Amino acid sequence: MQLFIYHYSYILIPPTGKDIVYPLLVHAKKECIKNNKNLIPFFVTNASLINEKIVNELTSFNPVFQITLDGGEKLHNSVRIWKSSNKGTYQHIIKMILLLAEKINKGEGNKGNIITIRINYNDETLDDIKDIIRDLDGIDKNKVFFQLERVWQTIGKVNIDQKRKLKEALLYIASKGYNVGHGLFGFKRVACPAEISSYAIINWDGNIYKCNGRTLKKEEKEGILLPNSTIKWNKEQRLKREITTFENDTCLKCKMLPQCIGPCSQKIIENEDKPIGNICSLQFADMDIKEYLQINFEIEMMKKHSIGHSFE
Repeated sequence: MQLFIYHYSYILIPPTGKDIVYPLLVHAKKECIKNNKNLIPFFVTNASLINEKIVNELTSFNPVFQITLDGGEKLHNSVRIWKSSNKGTYQHIIKMILLLAEKINKGEGNKGNIITIRINYNDETLDDIKDIIRDLDGIDKNKVFFQLERVWQTIGKVNIDQKRKLKEALLYIASKGYNVGHGLFGFKRVACPAEISSYAIINWDGNIYKCNGRTLKKEEKEGILLPNSTIKWNKEQRLKREITTFENDTCLKCKMLPQCIGPCSQKIIENEDKPIGNICSLQFADMDIKEYLQINFEIEMMKKHSIGHSFE
């Protein structure tokens, strides 16, 4: 479980740490009030272990969530099951999404949504979009954001028909009144939160990291949490993170630069002195730049003018 808490910091809690969360939130909220800071707890979860009691306990903290679906009910349940009963988790997750949207409100400092529904898609998953939208009927759409991310094992295996499916899925979600993002879509002021100086991932053992997209190995930690709650950073590692992610010819000539901001610092560090094209996001995109911009424009126009787009 991941808990986003305090000023651009992650605290990673082991799966057995559910009894830690509530006391931690109580303490964090008290400290934030004392120091005039906003607290925005952010849970990255599959929601299978969330229940009504937990939701009720969390309401006063105004948390936000990222919850993953792997398709419609049949497809999701083929990969996500209860270990105890061997039954699928889809209906429970949908129920919890609806409950969270009903009971959780935006807190101070939260200008975004309450729930990001991340759909890990392959070409089969895209056929389930209408079913997922139907199952969420009645939800407060202002509290929900859909993020579509291709399953990494299928990246680079996209044909014309699959591009069509993705475009239709994005437009369909937007036509139903939801905000939706995919790949490079969406405004961001940095390539990744890891580029923010005050951002830190605090592991359960007190080790500090910057990238949550990699295995948190002790030998790759970038600092440690001290007893006085300050962070002692590895200065050499910190300098590597302070690079500008887009100051290269490839990025500066790219039409997508204002939305992309270049590869993240983690990829640049790993890429070393190799060509930047090796880690360019467009290398792994399902559409070319022209298609990205066109779809993004259509979605923005739908939001601005509330124009429906039917794919029934």
